[in-house]
Amino acid sequence: MEVLKVLVATKETQGERKQEGYFDYCECNEGELVRFGCNPISGIDMTGIDTLQQTTTFKVVEVDILEEEFLERIHRSVVFEWSRPDSDLISATNKAKLLQISEQCLVGTVLEKHGESFFVRQTRTKEELRIQSKKEIMALFERSNAEMAQTLKDQGIQIPEADLVALNKKILNKVDASFDDFHKNR
Repeated sequence: MEVLKVLVATKETQGERKQEGYFDYCECNEGELVRFGCNPISGIDMTGIDTLQQTTTFKVVEVDILEEEFLERIHRSVVFEWSRPDSDLISATNKAKLLQISEQCLVGTVLEKHGESFFVRQTRTKEELRIQSKKEIMALFERSNAEMAQTLKDQGIQIPEADLVALNKKILNKVDASFDDFHKNR
């Protein structure tokens, strides 16, 4: 798998639309991948690829999905909804534009759409991003430690569980302190 930044439906910031004559709605499932409708340059909403429902708010997230699988899911959704002869072109255009928009934004950014234009509704503060990064680094470190412990066990090297826990705690505390020190100077 690879990590792709994509757009998903969100109810975050619903009700904040400032464009006169329009209102917010999110009929998709929270976190559902979204795509453009039949005409990507019109409208204020995006379509959920599973429910085929619309949302006016969507968020940039990272998901474990191969780019080919992402395109295939978009394509199945387009074909299911329209069964048009140009479904391949619509799907490819959707994928290219969606990935381009996602790549230009920070993870967690909430967007809205006005025709071909996209506007940021909400982005995370530096502190929120720092906390998210710290959690991601700590989780990665914990997974690496678990894999290392399993490798040692597979090789017949026995380390008492209490010693592993104490060692991991020490290392995690040092990583945590280093991370905080690094961000104090930013």
